[in-house]
Amino acid sequence: MKKTNEKLLIQFIHGKLSAIVVSGSSSREWESETFILESSQLYSEMCLIPEKLNFKGEEVSFCAATPAIDFILLKIQPLKPAELEMFLERKAHAAKGNTHIFGYTSIKVPDKEDNIYLHLVPEVYRQVFLDFCTKCG
Repeated sequence: MKKTNEKLLIQFIHGKLSAIVVSGSSSREWESETFILESSQLYSEMCLIPEKLNFKGEEVSFCAATPAIDFILLKIQPLKPAELEMFLERKAHAAKGNTHIFGYTSIKVPDKEDNIYLHLVPEVYRQVFLDFCTKCG
């Protein structure tokens, strides 16, 4: 199967799964009719997306917003990128151990300490996404 330059954007927002394929200036959308409560349901529904949207690209992004994702606001002094990564890893591990992955959003406020939103995401969401990518190529 020939791959295209299409991009697949998947959203899982408070139990609802939707997706959009963007190709140049056109797009195709799909939304699951199922309210998703379990990771196995999420995986099953995600696996329907490529066929439902006739997706033949390689670039996929996944955005999730659920009550299972925690956020911590941190006020920090400016750090080098490597130091920031180590600092955030320690904070994430202290808050959730090894059961979560983390990401962050930096909020710049002039003449103030840097503010960081530390996102603590259950590992299961990464695993579902990686399983989906593996299965669907």
